[in-house]
Amino acid sequence: EREIYASEARFSALIQQSSDITLVIDSKGIIKFASPSVETKIRIPVKSLIGSNIINAVGVKKTSLKTINVLKELNSGQKVAPFEAEVVDADGNIHTFECVINDLRNDSAVRGIVCNSRDISDRKSAEIQIMKAKALYESALENAPIGVALVHQDGQCFFANEALAEFLGKEPADVNATRIRDFVYPDDRFAFSNMWDSLEQRPTERTTKELRFEHPDGRHRWGNISIQAAYDDDVFQYHVVQIEDTTERRSIAERLEYQAIHDPLTGLPNRLLFVDRLEVALSRSKRTGLGVSVLFLDLDRFKVINDSLGHVSGDQLLVVASKRIKASVRPNDTLARFGGDEFVILCEDITDENQIHEIAQRLLENINRPIMLGDGEVYVTASIGIARSLSGEDTPETILRDADTAMYRAKDSGRNRAEVFDERTHARAVANLETGNGMYRALSQNEFRMRYQPIINLKSGRLTGFEALVYWQDPHRGHVGPADFIGLAEETGVIVPLGLKILEEACIEIARWNSFSSQASQLTMSVNLSPRQISEPTFVEEVRKILERTKVNPARIWFEITETALMVDADSTIAMLDQLKNLGVHFEVDDFGTGFSSLSYLKKFPVDALKIDQGFVDGLGREPEDTAIVTAVVSLSHALGLQAIAEGVETPLQMAELKTLGCEFAQGYLFARPNHADTWDDVVRDDGLFIFQDEPTK
Repeated sequence: EREIYASEARFSALIQQSSDITLVIDSKGIIKFASPSVETKIRIPVKSLIGSNIINAVGVKKTSLKTINVLKELNSGQKVAPFEAEVVDADGNIHTFECVINDLRNDSAVRGIVCNSRDISDRKSAEIQIMKAKALYESALENAPIGVALVHQDGQCFFANEALAEFLGKEPADVNATRIRDFVYPDDRFAFSNMWDSLEQRPTERTTKELRFEHPDGRHRWGNISIQAAYDDDVFQYHVVQIEDTTERRSIAERLEYQAIHDPLTGLPNRLLFVDRLEVALSRSKRTGLGVSVLFLDLDRFKVINDSLGHVSGDQLLVVASKRIKASVRPNDTLARFGGDEFVILCEDITDENQIHEIAQRLLENINRPIMLGDGEVYVTASIGIARSLSGEDTPETILRDADTAMYRAKDSGRNRAEVFDERTHARAVANLETGNGMYRALSQNEFRMRYQPIINLKSGRLTGFEALVYWQDPHRGHVGPADFIGLAEETGVIVPLGLKILEEACIEIARWNSFSSQASQLTMSVNLSPRQISEPTFVEEVRKILERTKVNPARIWFEITETALMVDADSTIAMLDQLKNLGVHFEVDDFGTGFSSLSYLKKFPVDALKIDQGFVDGLGREPEDTAIVTAVVSLSHALGLQAIAEGVETPLQMAELKTLGCEFAQGYLFARPNHADTWDDVVRDDGLFIFQDEPTK
């Protein structure tokens, strides 16, 4: 009895202090005992439970059913494994309990079925959250847009998502149980090994690298791979490997990089790449002592072809020309398109200057062959400038500048040829630059001066008009003749404002002279007209304003234009000249016989006179060829109803021959040199009678 009492006391003490719920039920499920923790856990009084059936006390259907099954198992003598049960508390909240059943019905101290229940609601909730997080994590990995793999310490993959399998061209099952290294492109495996080894040195850091990966289609894929170790309480778990497919991005980058340094039309290197290679070649030349040469090639008359046939045909011509140039140079030479119709060739390891001349000759011959375009067959030539660097001390800028300068010299020398740069060419280029820059200042500082040369009527011997000539009174160089700056004025565009200034001053002077007498009112003024002026859309209007301002009779103004200028764009020129003709002015073709005018076009131009070039007049009466040409020009003038004017007359013999041929007018040193306007005032007042000298005036 004492032992039973002591046992009951211990049992009661344990039950009273335990936070778990302890129930004792009989074979029918009637609750015989409930521990005090019932009131603290589910807030149900112990008294209300005693005598009630546990099946009804649970309050959750599926747990009630479980309880029925447990009683059946116990009553049939079976052991019952621990199980989970849900119980509703006094507030209607559901608690999850972990239940352990002990059948102590044969124990004299208990005589019932003991159910020990522990509230695992918080743990269960945490497990659910963990399961949800795990499911979310797995879903995120599986549906990630980039490839993801979980990899063991030895590099073997045990999980791979669909994106990674698709990137590698495999099934996910084929990726698992395979080392990531085995998918890396063979040439990049060494880099991958270094990357993997770095994980041991920096275990907590992420390492990233762009590598190539093999693909079943035979073409590799670019992937940006990053690897980082995953730890749990400082214990290594696995490596997380992410591979982003960068194939397309890499392809776009490579394409953009290619486009940045190549010409889109011809596929040749462009200026940027050429300059870079030239810089490398010059550095190499310093070490080897072998020369470097640059050929600067410009297609002749390309603008005419491009403007007449259109840009599509022009592009076709450039493509054909680039192929011919490439076929003419050596395999190791660098050919680039510099822009427009300009090409440059870099030739290294030059041991003999003849090598460059041979290449240049091949270029000229290959380019100067007929090219079939959509609109028919065309011919094109090239001008080539050659610059050499024997020591490699030059810079890319200087050698390209020199080659470009030599190319322009080739153009000035007649085109379809090659010229080698020398210091004299450079000096001329520097002088031209200084002259070009100085003209803008000269225009604003009023440094240009006018001179006038008389034009004589050969039949009467009297003054009939003047030609207006301009020179530059440079404060540093002194007198600069038109031959030294008019060409540059054309190139720079200074000729447009300068030409208007010349016209206005010439109009002012002829208006003044015309006012001297009725005889002087018939004097004319010849003013040179450049192609650049004719191409200006506002030129006709500017001329009209000048004529109105100066109050000069338009019939007294004669514009001189060379036959070469007439043929630059014949149709447009005719239209412009017709507009000027409507103002009342006259036209004469200057330097006739030196250009390439077409007689069919000549009759269409609204010209009134032909001016015989001084080069033909010089041999008149001495050289049969010159005499024949002058005779033909005078005859042509008369046949077309035009006047004939000879320039550069210096001897009485030339004058006599011109009079015999019936040439109406002449000018030259035999009569007078160009001079300032006020020099001719007395001559104009005296009705312009000239006494011809036996020798040219000094």
